[in-house]
Amino acid sequence: MFLISNDKFFISGVRELIAEKGFHDVYELMLFDAPPFIYILNSHWFFSREFKDPFTALLCCSDFLYPRKIDFNNFIKVFRNNKLNSKMHISEGITVSELKVLHAIYNGDKDKVIAKRFSCLEKTINSHKIKVLHKLKVKNSRALYFLIDFWKTSWPTLSNLDDGVHFYPCINTTSCESGQQ
Repeated sequence: MFLISNDKFFISGVRELIAEKGFHDVYELMLFDAPPFIYILNSHWFFSREFKDPFTALLCCSDFLYPRKIDFNNFIKVFRNNKLNSKMHISEGITVSELKVLHAIYNGDKDKVIAKRFSCLEKTINSHKIKVLHKLKVKNSRALYFLIDFWKTSWPTLSNLDDGVHFYPCINTTSCESGQQ
């Protein structure tokens, strides 16, 4: 299992849940705590995609994004059915323009700068941003920035993982203890 979180309470809760519910095949599970969301993925799926950068992972993993306040029974269901998550695609319907805007946002550009670069109005950029948020299943810009930050800060850890069981108690890997369980 791969669990990345900077919330010790969340980590201990997941460990208790695994022990209490008797999950036997957690080796293939990846859980990323990216408040206000969590990603619940299959490790074989994730590693077989060989993502080259965090931006691509952000786009392709949106199907596995769940609210952190997910109902307990739904969490258990997703947890147990994580082997079924074998699809990979950029979220449906994202246009080239929306993708360019999202990439500019990912790179830290503000709406005004993006509008100048693409020779359009800020309203157009805002419209593209709203459409991308909807297609990525994110309800507001703040949540999108949290996800972008998650992928950027955790990418060094994620890009160097191998198969096995690891618990990463925080996202900042320079001060983390990673342990085999």
